[in-house]
Amino acid sequence: MKLQKKPIPQEPRTEKIMMPGDLASALDDYANYYEFTYSQKISPHDLILEMLGVFMKSDRDFKKWSGIEKNKKSDDTDEADKPNKKNKSNERNEREEKNKDSSSPAELS
Repeated sequence: MKLQKKPIPQEPRTEKIMMPGDLASALDDYANYYEFTYSQKISPHDLILEMLGVFMKSDRDFKKWSGIEKNKKSDDTDEADKPNKKNKSNERNEREEKNKDSSSPAELS
């Protein structure tokens, strides 16, 4: 099937976290840096969500462990498993050779 199964959407959930003061300060500084760079304010909530998303998408070991890379590679493998035209013609030639050999007069007698 060419269409991939759509993931079932997950309901959002709330996580309350308590962070050390120096991390909270760094988060505020990063929000200010974001505003300076993009001329747009960002809430700590949105900043944390964006940071977590970027972090998780870039963690190769996590992708491998969770199967994200495996699913991606299995799509590539599916393509590799499909016979190409050259393989089909090779198979056809081999079948024709076998048919010639089996219909030779020496084997019929």
